[in-house]
Amino acid sequence: EIHERLVGSEMCIRDRNMEERINEIVRLIDTQLAIVPDNPIEESYKARTLASYVQALNGLLTAQKSYKEESISE
Repeated sequence: EIHERLVGSEMCIRDRNMEERINEIVRLIDTQLAIVPDNPIEESYKARTLASYVQALNGLLTAQKSYKEESISE
């Protein structure tokens, strides 16, 4: 029973940390979307930055889904 509680609390901490990371990436994406590029170089930088953020967000969401599926099966 103690082990189950510890595992449960670790999952809550992990889920909370994951949510914080996801929210931070979403804030970064919002910030980039608000920027209006003045020239092609800035536009290219914005596109690359957004692509990196979206890739990071996709990885976090995939990991979050995996953690949730893992916790359901336990």
